[in-house]
Amino acid sequence: FAFVVTLGTGVGTALFSNGILLPHLELGHAPFRKGETIEDQLGNAARKAVGNERWEERVLKAIEAYDQFLFFDHVYLGGGNSAKLVGPLPPKASVVSNTAGITGGLKIWTMDVHS
Repeated sequence: FAFVVTLGTGVGTALFSNGILLPHLELGHAPFRKGETIEDQLGNAARKAVGNERWEERVLKAIEAYDQFLFFDHVYLGGGNSAKLVGPLPPKASVVSNTAGITGGLKIWTMDVHS
């Protein structure tokens, strides 16, 4: 399955199985390090406080932590701060354009969903 993480003011997440959005989980609130959540460590305030280089190291550690309990096939990193990732990413990770989230949202909006 695919895992989507948006890095911006906070941390947003979504899980997809065979292209179908799964029920929402607040995975940004998962415990992470030093008694803080992933969102505490990766949100924009944390990035500004520690600088882009240390923040990017945290992002890589978070991807590893997520994979240890989700076992995703691929993680797509989006959101405004994903553009600040400059180093190499793990093989199962890629940065997507910020417009990808908008297009994905439109696709879900237009789906024919029956109760």
